Amino acid sequence: MKNFIKLFVIMYFLSGFVINFVKQPLNSNNSDQEITTIQYKIRSGDTLWDIADNYNPSNKENFINELMIINNLDSYLLEVNKILVIPINI
Repeated sequence: MKNFIKLFVIMYFLSGFVINFVKQPLNSNNSDQEITTIQYKIRSGDTLWDIADNYNPSNKENFINELMIINNLDSYLLEVNKILVIPINI
């Protein structure tokens, strides 16, 4: 029983270290580079794909994901006359 408790305590602390190391690269991914942004007013007919094509045509999928995160979008649908914050150096 004592061996089981020791093993449990060791596994508990190891899991904490593993979780900390796994999360660390995600937290420091953009820490070295400041993201420059612009504001873009959404017009009728705009889509995230079109905006990505204009501002970052080389990696549209990643750019759209970043747009959705930065602007707290939970849908691909855009509202006309709303302002999007667009990163221009990612």
